[in-house]
Amino acid sequence: MPSAMPASPKLEIVEDKRMFSRQFLLAPRAMDVPPGWKRTGIGGFILHSAPDLPLIALAHAEGEGLILGWPIHQGRLLCDGETAAVSESACAPLFTGISGRFLILEVRGGVLRAYPDPCGLLPAVYCPSQRVFASSSGLIPSIEDCGDDVELQAAFDIPAKSNWYPFGLTGRRNVRRLLPNHVLDLETFVAGRYWPDTDLHALRDGSETGPMVAEIARLLRENVGAVAAQDQVMCNLTAGRDSRMMLAAARDHVDDITFSTFRFPDRTGAGDTEMASRIAARFGLRHSILDCLDPIEADLADWLRDTGTCVAGRTLQLATTSKHVARMARFSLTGLAGELGRSVDWRKADAGETSLSTDMLLKRLGVDVQRLPPSVEAAGDVWRAALGPVPLSLQLDIALVDLWLGSCSGPSFYGHCHGGISISPFNDRRIIDLMLRLPHRYRIEQRLTIDLLDLMWPELNLFPFNPATSGRRARWRDRFRAAYKRLKNAIPRKFDKTILAGRKL
Repeated sequence: MPSAMPASPKLEIVEDKRMFSRQFLLAPRAMDVPPGWKRTGIGGFILHSAPDLPLIALAHAEGEGLILGWPIHQGRLLCDGETAAVSESACAPLFTGISGRFLILEVRGGVLRAYPDPCGLLPAVYCPSQRVFASSSGLIPSIEDCGDDVELQAAFDIPAKSNWYPFGLTGRRNVRRLLPNHVLDLETFVAGRYWPDTDLHALRDGSETGPMVAEIARLLRENVGAVAAQDQVMCNLTAGRDSRMMLAAARDHVDDITFSTFRFPDRTGAGDTEMASRIAARFGLRHSILDCLDPIEADLADWLRDTGTCVAGRTLQLATTSKHVARMARFSLTGLAGELGRSVDWRKADAGETSLSTDMLLKRLGVDVQRLPPSVEAAGDVWRAALGPVPLSLQLDIALVDLWLGSCSGPSFYGHCHGGISISPFNDRRIIDLMLRLPHRYRIEQRLTIDLLDLMWPELNLFPFNPATSGRRARWRDRFRAAYKRLKNAIPRKFDKTILAGRKL
């Protein structure tokens, strides 16, 4: 029997009139910005930034710059005013030594360039005609050639539909989103892809996964520990795989974290609250169930203004709820990007394909558009051409990063500016690289979660994943795989091939 669900805590109403909180605007001249914003000179430009957006100096042998946001470097979450000194091997364009939620402005060879974090979770847009680079399109002046793109807005119908703009498009003409894994040259205002490198698909089934999984576990623990060291930390707990991996990585810090579950009024929400309550009761976690409040019109208007009216859906429905939980946490842990380890968008029929049409690719990601405008088709062709000749599986992985995480999940952060700073421990260049290098069969069978839990907190494998949505067969499969792993680990290695012969789970 599931344990009794804890009562929902009283949600505190927060009256906050700030506009464009945690945001920024960069231009070669002074601009009109909300009152109280800071001004910082860099590379011949003026950076205007909200007072609650941290600025960290970046220093390395080949250049210097600024990190905007909340970077994790050498096991620490850096604070406003600090300096991050990185080695040449960790500097642009990969910045492999930095994770968290951030954006880097780097001056190298006299040229200022902008690099988003690996998943674009501190998002940005740019307007070449005005030479303006900003956090959201609402901060870019609406002049004659940068007004609303009426055709695009009508096709995507935000916020009436659960859509977002793909391929770097926005609802404004001549205003583009800087996608993850792209760099923007602020001298020419031209963006280009610099990652991934095309050998990510080189591993085959049967490759040694043990060391790769062990390194992912180590990095997850390090990133979670950096956030858990802060005051008032909350962690999302659901019935899903990503939050389970976060919980496992946080095992040494559970006494310092409050775990929470949003009670969405649907089947998935019911499964999340039941499973999260069972896990919390079993391991003595400090856990709260938070009811989702119906969004009020004023909060929806603020949310759409601060995000540039570029994304809608389930996250928009939390516009009021996020304001009411603002006092519960300064930081929160989210499992964004964890799905990269399990090929969520792959299909069996993809094996013989080399590419998908723009229309089919967007449908695979959940975009609901009856007829794509020519601008979307053209932008899709450009995005696909920049990837080069890569397998369809890798194209789908990069689409998940560029077109979902960087274009939907990232912009939502500005809408939820009243809650805690949400940071994903998976938003780490090395972790993403390792997950994409895992053998295809391993990822299709979704074995990463089970193996990571075995390393970090084996008892968590006793609880099925997404029981309300995955069906009885999937629940028994998850339980069987966990039992199989425990049995295999208990048997001496010399007996493995004779006693446990057969298909590897």
